[in-house]
Amino acid sequence: MIKGVIFDMDGVIVNSELLHEQCEKQLLKEYGIKLTPEVLLQKKMFLFSKLVKNKVKVYPGFKELAKECKKKFKVGLVTSSPKQSVSTILRHFDIKHIFDAIVTAEDVTLAKPYPEPYLKIAEKLHIKANQCLVIEDTIHGITAAKTAGAKCIAVTNTFTKKKLQETSADHIVESLRKLKVDYMKKF
Repeated sequence: MIKGVIFDMDGVIVNSELLHEQCEKQLLKEYGIKLTPEVLLQKKMFLFSKLVKNKVKVYPGFKELAKECKKKFKVGLVTSSPKQSVSTILRHFDIKHIFDAIVTAEDVTLAKPYPEPYLKIAEKLHIKANQCLVIEDTIHGITAAKTAGAKCIAVTNTFTKKKLQETSADHIVESLRKLKVDYMKKF
């Protein structure tokens, strides 16, 4: 029985994946490739924070679905993004209160496609990984969730339905608006 719903962030909650790439390209163009990774990350996060207001949108259906999930399940967030990026997104869209626990890039040694992020979020939520239903958009994320023992719904925000059908996802939807809590409880 599902006791927790876990959302990925980039590509599931918000459309921020391209903004990360845009910030990196802009900084590399501006400074060349002489920046150390640490300086690049600091400058990128400053630029990301500035641009997120105009360039990033919450995917349709997320807020409504998350509110419904919060009534029935523990709700977690697992992302390969750094804490600073996650904080910026959660603060800007005022959605931090939705999550009972969060796992970011800094919280794990082995990121997706390894199962560690999903095993860690289950531990933080005080439930077993096989009691989690993960909502993912990437092949690495689906692999991580399934390897951890969780059920997984894939959303076609990043990959096509055809490509996602090649994964071990339990179900595929074209939008979070298509997901209903009553359906999710059956997993």
